[in-house]
Amino acid sequence: MKVYIASSDRLVARTMARLVRTEGHLVLSHWHDVTDSEKALTAGEKREWAIQEMRLLDDSDALVFIQAMEGGKGSDYLKLGIAIGLAKNVIVVGSCRGDVILHPWVDQVESATQGLEKLQELSQTRRLAGGRVTA
Repeated sequence: MKVYIASSDRLVARTMARLVRTEGHLVLSHWHDVTDSEKALTAGEKREWAIQEMRLLDDSDALVFIQAMEGGKGSDYLKLGIAIGLAKNVIVVGSCRGDVILHPWVDQVESATQGLEKLQELSQTRRLAGGRVTA
């Protein structure tokens, strides 16, 4: 599966990306691997970066949303909403505010291990959000 990872904690996301890759999935997000020197971008470069990240999210089969901090960041919840709007499978690792976990395309798990198990399940059944099935 092609997976996008969103989190308010870069280190947690980087660790999850490594675990997802070891399970044979392709991680499309790369923001978590960016160094501090690469974060010093102009406003125009940040806009292009955001557009690129949204394209990667659009190309993904699933979003792994890791609630690493209380409250999280707005951009994480933006990606969560976009993923649901694009009919992506969403795996929420940890708690999540609001009713988003009630959405039929969202699965909530308590740990990274459970998140990996859910990805494997989705991959094996080839289930896509909205009841669609891949070939």
